[in-house]
Amino acid sequence: MKTTEVIDYMVIGVEVSEDKLDLYRSITRKSETITNEVESIEQFCKSLKKLKTPVMVVMEATGGYETLLVRALNRFRL
Repeated sequence: MKTTEVIDYMVIGVEVSEDKLDLYRSITRKSETITNEVESIEQFCKSLKKLKTPVMVVMEATGGYETLLVRALNRFRL
């Protein structure tokens, strides 16, 4: 019989648009909206870095509008 390992982590779903990012956090079940700009995204990444729970960020590719977020997540090693 195959066993499955359960990993406790937070999933953050991101709805990407040109002007904003709509975020949903699975553990807290809270939504928030931030602007799709470097400052807002870096602040968001810093808040994730402080968490003691591993994070998985899920988003769709949206014509390049996701690029700032992808680059910031990579820079912050998230």
